[in-house]
Amino acid sequence: MKLARNKRAESAVISNVILAAAVIVVGLTALMYSQYTSANYQQQYSQNINTNIQQMKEKIIFEYVVYDGGVLKAFILNCGTIDNVTINHVIVYTDDSDSPVKTYDQYFGSLDINQRGTIQMSGLPAPLGRYRVEIDTWRGSHFVGYT
Repeated sequence: MKLARNKRAESAVISNVILAAAVIVVGLTALMYSQYTSANYQQQYSQNINTNIQQMKEKIIFEYVVYDGGVLKAFILNCGTIDNVTINHVIVYTDDSDSPVKTYDQYFGSLDINQRGTIQMSGLPAPLGRYRVEIDTWRGSHFVGYT
């Protein structure tokens, strides 16, 4: 009976309960944060893997590249195993130079499997040698063709 009336004993129990509750709240907060961070990282990693797999399925071949009256035409074929290969960047070089003659940052369309396409690039001077055409796709693949 003496213990039940002792205020010090009650305050020790209450302080231990408050301390335990605070530790549980901090622990649950840390657990929730780590689960959120882990799930977010897993989602980003999964998206990167899927993009890389799709990029590996892209394959464009140049059937031929011809310069005709100020217009350079690249005839291409999607022989990969994925649809919607979107060409969004084309760079034209002369064969002996690493500096581009002209850069085209525009949407050139997309190709489905076994679909042919033509990229027409105007405003180029008559070549002294060959032209080198480099194509970049939306997924980040890079392809090269020559006149």
